[in-house]
Amino acid sequence: MLFILSGILPLIALGIFTIVTVYQNGTKAVLIRREGLGRSVAKLAEERFDFLIEAGIHYASHPQFQKLVREKKWDEALASLVSEQSPFTFGIDRILLIDVDSNPKDDYPHLPEFQKLRENQYKDLDWYIGVIRNWEPYITEN
Repeated sequence: MLFILSGILPLIALGIFTIVTVYQNGTKAVLIRREGLGRSVAKLAEERFDFLIEAGIHYASHPQFQKLVREKKWDEALASLVSEQSPFTFGIDRILLIDVDSNPKDDYPHLPEFQKLRENQYKDLDWYIGVIRNWEPYITEN
């Protein structure tokens, strides 16, 4: 009997060791794949945000748009931006013009509740604070 147990016990230990090793290796492989996928998604998001910043700079630097903003002709400025440059072909789905004091001036496409938005100021919001800190484009983290 002792002879049989001495032969079976190492086999049981070897089986348990093999199961644990296979489980650990499988878990490592899954984690490595997930990490790679996470990095890929993060890179795509970063590239998309970079593109949106560049697109915003491009549209905001249009001379006619800048002239109309300086003259505080908000409706005309937005109309020139939308009609001449068509930012919506690049995945931009909404434009909101806000002056330097954080007062909403115009939006496109126009929302019926925009009048209610005009009563708000955005001075306490993360993106507004980020923009006025260095007067550069800013993507909020929230």
